Amino acid sequence: VLDDGCLKYQKFIEITNYHSFYQKYIWTYTNYLGLPDSISITSPSKRRSLIIKFLIENGVANPTEAQINWATDLLEGDFRPQNKKKLKEIEKIVDLKEDIINYIISLNKEGHIAFSDFGFYMKMLIEKSKLFLNILQNKYKLIVLDEYQDSSDIQDLIVKKLVGTSNKAVF
Repeated sequence: VLDDGCLKYQKFIEITNYHSFYQKYIWTYTNYLGLPDSISITSPSKRRSLIIKFLIENGVANPTEAQINWATDLLEGDFRPQNKKKLKEIEKIVDLKEDIINYIISLNKEGHIAFSDFGFYMKMLIEKSKLFLNILQNKYKLIVLDEYQDSSDIQDLIVKKLVGTSNKAVF
């Protein structure tokens, strides 16, 4: 029952996914994060083509799927494949990791952000501003998460920060 006649509880309930949750705060605090006002979400195919171009310009003659996929999501985390063949492909370009991260950040600063970048900026936001984290902790006293086993390390860190020492979470 979301209405007991005194208080409409639905105004206290927010249903969202990670990316939508992060996006509203990233868009609100773009300047604080060093991002432009005119930021837009880059499609996966556009991000992919930009990463391929970057890899080729940096000496990777024929980037493989494993290399492209690894490089594309580096702001979210260093997700190296379990498959030994694919892992060997990644190891060939691992020395470009910091350059790739800097390239992705420069794309973001030009106004082009991908979904896989959202966690990076949300983490930055809560680490940069203790006041902002405190506001979120006070707003979200209970967090219910579905499919949590599919969360990345950065998503896990953000949830732990939001839960803090006194909030509750259901996984």
